[in-house]
Amino acid sequence: GEFGEAAKLWEQALFEYPNYSGRVIWWRNLLFSMRSANLLEELLPTANAAISEYPNDAQLYIELGFALQNSSRPLDEAADAFGEAIRLNEEVPAAYAAMGNLMAQNQKFDDAFYWYSEACQKTKIFIFYGQICQGLQVTLNRH
Repeated sequence: GEFGEAAKLWEQALFEYPNYSGRVIWWRNLLFSMRSANLLEELLPTANAAISEYPNDAQLYIELGFALQNSSRPLDEAADAFGEAIRLNEEVPAAYAAMGNLMAQNQKFDDAFYWYSEACQKTKIFIFYGQICQGLQVTLNRH
C-alpha cells in the first residue's frame, strides 16, 4: 500500500543522506509509515535505530512504545517507552493518550482514565483528544 511505499522512500532518504540535519523528522515519518502499513516486525528495530541517533526525541519514544505494544514484549516495556516520552517532553498529549490506550487495551481502566485525563490537560486542539476530554468532563461532573 501507500504507507509501505512511503516507508521505503523514508528508508532510502535516511540511507542516502546520513548527514542531513532534519533526519529526526524522516525517522518519525518512517516509523509512522511502517506502523500504518502494519510492518510490525520491522518497527521495533527501526525505532531503536532512530532513538540511537536521537535519544532525546519524545515522539520517537512514542513510536517505540507503539512498537513494543504491538510485539510480544511485556506491557511494562511499552509503558516505560511512553513514560520516557513524557519525561522528555511533558507537553506532548499524544504520549499521555498512548499510555491511556495501552492501559485500556490491558483492561486497567482506572489507569487509563488517569492518563486520558492527563492528555486532556495538555491539549485543547486535537479533535480525537477533545472528544475524549468532553467525555471525561461529563464523567467528572457526575461525581
